[in-house]
Amino acid sequence: MATDTLSNGPGTLRDARAASSAAFATALEPVRRKFIDTIEERILAIEGLRQDIGRNRDVDASVRAVAGIAHKLSGVSATLGFARVGALAATAENMLSAEGSRLTAADRWALAADQVENLLDALESILDT
Repeated sequence: MATDTLSNGPGTLRDARAASSAAFATALEPVRRKFIDTIEERILAIEGLRQDIGRNRDVDASVRAVAGIAHKLSGVSATLGFARVGALAATAENMLSAEGSRLTAADRWALAADQVENLLDALESILDT
């Protein structure tokens, strides 16, 4: 009689995957905690850059800096369990990116400002939990 390696019994492929997933989550927890610990700093950085843009202070550099923060957030957020933040950050980064765009930094910001606000809201919601 053949053993069903996909069954729900002990020693099955499902057990191995579950154990591997649990080990992965445990290993990521310190990284996840550090990510959460840096959220307030990232929010404040984006808020400061947003003020600079509103005051027409080096708009190009400020937009690039917000895009850079969004890039970092989009790269790691989903892996750490924050899929919504990752998706919002990726969209913001794409909207702010000068690559292939004929728009000025100010125009890209005007298009992306609401998306950046949604990203900030999502980051703040992580701090609220």
